[in-house]
Amino acid sequence: MKNFILSVLFLINISVYSQPDNIDWLVPPQGFGIPYLNSTGNSTIINDVTNIGVINPASISNFDCLSFGISYQINPEIENGWLNDSPVKRNNQFLPQSVGAIYKFDNLSFGLGFNQRYNAETEFNWNSSGYGSPDITKFEGNVYSYSSIAAYSFNELFTQSSKLVLGFNTTYNQVKFSQNDQGSLTELTDNAINFIFGIQYVVRNDEDHETSLGISYMTNTKFESNYLTQSGMTVVIRKSDSYLSINNVQAENTISGYVPDRFNIDLAIDLSTSIKLLASGTGIFWKKDDNRLNDQFEFSLGSVYKINDMFSPAFNIYYTGRDYELAFFNLDEKFDAVFLIAGLKINCGIFYSDLAIADSHLFSGDYRKQTIGKLAIGVHL
Repeated sequence: MKNFILSVLFLINISVYSQPDNIDWLVPPQGFGIPYLNSTGNSTIINDVTNIGVINPASISNFDCLSFGISYQINPEIENGWLNDSPVKRNNQFLPQSVGAIYKFDNLSFGLGFNQRYNAETEFNWNSSGYGSPDITKFEGNVYSYSSIAAYSFNELFTQSSKLVLGFNTTYNQVKFSQNDQGSLTELTDNAINFIFGIQYVVRNDEDHETSLGISYMTNTKFESNYLTQSGMTVVIRKSDSYLSINNVQAENTISGYVPDRFNIDLAIDLSTSIKLLASGTGIFWKKDDNRLNDQFEFSLGSVYKINDMFSPAFNIYYTGRDYELAFFNLDEKFDAVFLIAGLKINCGIFYSDLAIADSHLFSGDYRKQTIGKLAIGVHL
């Protein structure tokens, strides 16, 4: 009961008192997943063609002349993944997680991509006393992103063994949200455009060794939609004095979602002809007044071992979390996550498969203990 009361107070605080007419669509952080997940880990410059919609756009110059891939992702349900021990799971499992295609012409590279930037479903039981019928509200949120990417390589710009690549990504995002409260269904959609700017500098140390440094910045995406509610045990949120009403009146509410700005720095170093070291850091910038979240930092570190032209296994460690402005019942600790990522890329002629398994059970908070599986298949010419 104590956990339930605290959960309700937290929900009211972030959705009512911070912004009286605003309810956030994209709340459970598990819906953001591991944004750049592939067999090599979480790098934005050494990645798979299926993720070109979200990675550093300059890195599309790293791929073969013609490349195409499609990926699927599986996330088992987290039984206690949100407030009041609510379950969190992925919906629309049959949809691809990401799709990407690249074509190169001399120093120019072009790409098209699709990615599910957010995918989560949760249920909140307002009657946790155990007496009477459950009072369950079901929430579903999805963000589908469609990207066009271009990059240009300046070969031998500073030295004969180096190149500088500039990249640009334009993404059209569509959000779909639904709330089902005891048979009363609210469905809303909205769309917004954001951009990713990227740069990559590559130095070839010798014929078989190179070092790459990448920097990219993704602008935020804000979704917002107004809707009317006719009360009948429906929460009505008023701008004037921020109170909850169940009177028989009709009111207009605003529901919103926010995908934050992201700044990435990535490094890839060939330690030998078969071992590549990967390191990356990400700064995530929230609008504190709207989200009650402080800015956060994520990082990953790993390596790829090339056994031969066919098999390339990899291992990576990735840290993420949440830093709430209000420290209700140790939420920060419950949302801390350390993922151990094991991957394997298999090349077979023009075809390839890219498998990644990420698990966070060993070192993560209670709400982030999960296993994620992702498989991509594609062709490269």
